[in-house]
Amino acid sequence: MKNKVSIITGAAQGIGLATALQCGAEGAIVAVCNLRADGVDAALAQLQATSAQAPGYALNVTDREASHVNGAVLEVSGGVTV
Repeated sequence: MKNKVSIITGAAQGIGLATALQCGAEGAIVAVCNLRADGVDAALAQLQATSAQAPGYALNVTDREASHVNGAVLEVSGGVTV
């Protein structure tokens, strides 16, 4: 997973958070997405404590306007690879 790029939705808790933390621990760049901004902040704090690279986005993935995340991740890291 080293230097691979992933977008994890629902990353503030449960399986989403566990997946984000595991990917980060293996060296992936993890884009953290969640509906609530406080959840994004908490997940980012955990990821960054492990030195993982992780941008965060508070959004509703069912909203068409949320598709801007793909462009943001592309700009930050060159695109999604996982």
